[in-house]
Amino acid sequence: MTVKQAGLIALCGAFLISAKEANAQFGHSHGDAGSRAVARYFSMRSSGEGNLKPYQRYEVGYSWLAAGGTMTHHVLDRYPDKTLYDTSFSVKVKSKTWGVAVGLFFPVSNLSDKSILSIYAGINGNVFNWTADSVHFGGGDFVKSYSYKDDGLSIQAGVPVGMDYKVGGEAVLDKSKRLSFTLGAGVMPSLVLTGLSYWGEAKFKIPPYIKAEIGVLAGVNLKLRMMYQMGDVLGFRESHHDLDGLNQSDATFKTSGVLNFSLLVMPFSWDWERSSWW
Repeated sequence: MTVKQAGLIALCGAFLISAKEANAQFGHSHGDAGSRAVARYFSMRSSGEGNLKPYQRYEVGYSWLAAGGTMTHHVLDRYPDKTLYDTSFSVKVKSKTWGVAVGLFFPVSNLSDKSILSIYAGINGNVFNWTADSVHFGGGDFVKSYSYKDDGLSIQAGVPVGMDYKVGGEAVLDKSKRLSFTLGAGVMPSLVLTGLSYWGEAKFKIPPYIKAEIGVLAGVNLKLRMMYQMGDVLGFRESHHDLDGLNQSDATFKTSGVLNFSLLVMPFSWDWERSSWW
């Protein structure tokens, strides 16, 4: 993890802590009614009474992702006459992507009559179809001529786990509060399989992430999420060697993070309670 990534996570953590302290300091402004609502919510959640059931915090949706990278090839040919040919090149790789996401949150601390801290856990499946222009080199002084087209595929199966600050109707499962907002940070343990040209690798990675969400209740709660996974999430490095040891080729695929936009629905939010008539 780089210093920049650590700083971003620390900043999110500081924000969540400051939000809790601010609510603790000014929470009395919400009045006795707000305090009673919060106490009732957490009492019902702990006892399993009322409508505060886990399925009402369930979400599912479709994702669009932005990701790109650079593929670098290095070829070293040694011939019996001791001639040595050494060359390398890089090519930009683009992607067309899609994904699915499901998740659930678990309240752990109330901050006010409409905001909470919660633990989030989910499952994300993302597919990246990679394309690149063909690259040709060799011939002339080369005994061999090479042609590469770095098309391929990456599949990421991840389990995001983190801490969220939630405010609005989603935080307390209340239809009277039509808008919801979420800020969160965590990590996404992932199995990543990537294949480009005839190169490929499967790895387990744990990229950190940050996210922000806005939701609106329109019969059911609809949410737009932006999530950023930090670091080289999809990259790899691989080498091939001939059996006689005379020829060697290396490939390095490097990416620079994954930006994720998701449209989510909470299908059981129609069953939330309504604390007010409006």
